[in-house]
Amino acid sequence: MFTKKYAALFLGFALVLSSLLIGCSSTPTATPTPTNDDTTTANTTTVKSVAISPDAPTVSVSSTQQFTAVARDSNNNTLTSVAFTWSSSNTAVGTISTSGLATGVSSGTTLITVTATGTAYSDTTTMTVSSSQVTTPASVALVSALPNIQVAGAGGISFTAITATVKDGTGQMVSNGTPITFRITANPGGATLNNVYTTLTTTTSLGQAIVTLNSGTSAGPIQVSAFCVAGNDTIRSQINLVIISGPTSYLTLATGTPTDNSDGTSNIPITALLQDKYTNPVSDGTTVYYQVWIDAACTTPVIGANITDAIVTGGTGKASATLTWITWLAQPAFITAVTTGADAAGNVVAVSDTITYTLYK
Repeated sequence: MFTKKYAALFLGFALVLSSLLIGCSSTPTATPTPTNDDTTTANTTTVKSVAISPDAPTVSVSSTQQFTAVARDSNNNTLTSVAFTWSSSNTAVGTISTSGLATGVSSGTTLITVTATGTAYSDTTTMTVSSSQVTTPASVALVSALPNIQVAGAGGISFTAITATVKDGTGQMVSNGTPITFRITANPGGATLNNVYTTLTTTTSLGQAIVTLNSGTSAGPIQVSAFCVAGNDTIRSQINLVIISGPTSYLTLATGTPTDNSDGTSNIPITALLQDKYTNPVSDGTTVYYQVWIDAACTTPVIGANITDAIVTGGTGKASATLTWITWLAQPAFITAVTTGADAAGNVVAVSDTITYTLYK
């Protein structure tokens, strides 16, 4: 029979069981909260690109530039813990440390390259080093691309580039934009610099200024000067070139006064004057071939008249020879001289002249 005694025992047992069940329950694990952070720790196999900064900076000699680099994976996420290797293509212009700190050494340009260490991924930029810290010119040096040029329109090269290199007192190139005046100070006639006689230009970042010398129609020595201002002083330099004549277009023969020899022969001076299309004397070294003929058609040589070939010398365009004539063969003769030249169109032709000469005793 269910009594109050049993009811009380049952209630106590239920309370104990309920307590045990509650004590055995566990707290559920919390779900991680997602984040938007795109930075991940990398190994070398995850690097897919490298970017250098800044791009194409300009620094002064002895100044520094800090470069940085970023590596990213295929999803364009920035990668941390990536080591970088730095290099400069021209350490005479600029150096760079293992931390990416570059130092300007001398005027010029150098390629700065950064590589993700252990990978083939890299990036490159150009660093320009300027000598702007020292801008006072101390010297000017002139150089021509060619030592000589030919008169204009004669078939040869009639122009050359002349470069002025300007340096300061330490031997460094002066800064970009230094004014340089070029002038023709000795001119055979018609030559120009950039199509004028005096021209003003400025130096590049390499401390150089360039002009073009163009010849005219006159041959001869020419001098080009360059000037730049250095405080209260003027720094200058000169360069000497030669404008050479064109090929022979004209040949003119002349004879001198004969002299008698003890053996009965006579010596007659013969001179050939060679000129180009502008009547400039042709260059030394041109050969003239002489011959003496008994007939105007120049088919039969004179017996007893001897003459040798001659070469233009002395810068006068003249080739001189001596005709030795046996006097007892005195008779009218035709003296010819011929050389290789050019016609008005520039075609190679034989240029000649013939004179009549008679020696009477």
